Amino acid sequence: QIGQGRSDGLVAMWHDMSRKLALMFIPMVALLLLNAHNIIVLLFTERYVRSVPIFMVWSLAILFAILPTDAVLRVFAQTRFLLILNIVSLAVIAVGIRWFLHRFDLIGAVLITVVTAALSKGLALLRVKGLLRVPLRALLPWSSLTRILVAAGAAAVPTLFVQDQLRMPILAILPISGVVYASIFGALILMLGALTDDELLSMTGWVQRYVPFRAR
Repeated sequence: QIGQGRSDGLVAMWHDMSRKLALMFIPMVALLLLNAHNIIVLLFTERYVRSVPIFMVWSLAILFAILPTDAVLRVFAQTRFLLILNIVSLAVIAVGIRWFLHRFDLIGAVLITVVTAALSKGLALLRVKGLLRVPLRALLPWSSLTRILVAAGAAAVPTLFVQDQLRMPILAILPISGVVYASIFGALILMLGALTDDELLSMTGWVQRYVPFRAR
């Protein structure tokens, strides 16, 4: 039944899900990268500052959650493919971890995991492409994802500038950085038209409910 007349609806649901997850996870990862040093120092003190790159690489791995390929594969009962994919991933890690540790030291263990996850996600996307019967240009909402990435990257620049100017405790810098980034990212998302009409209406309702002033 899934393959008979419901392909367009499934593709639309897949696009919408990926776009909404991107709206949530891309700015989250950007904020983690921007504040990686402050987060590590706050939680573990300056003694663990060398773990900042490791934290940043692990933060990048969150981006894989934008593409919930496992959910789509399970809808199509692709459990055997998922099992093979996990076996391949385990084999890649087993073969490559020694070289990565030797080449990149401790961060190598994180790198091999992220590289393997990227490979696994790529193979899963190719499988999803075949199951949904769409060309590569229609596999993902490329335009929306590009707008979100542009907004996330552009918002990082002024946020970094503000962080450099602050001479305050880390506990104060982190929320200020979050507010600055979220405000700029939200404005850019609106300017770039990355939200649907329903999402704009929902955002307007949220603002009217929680903002303490209203136009008279």
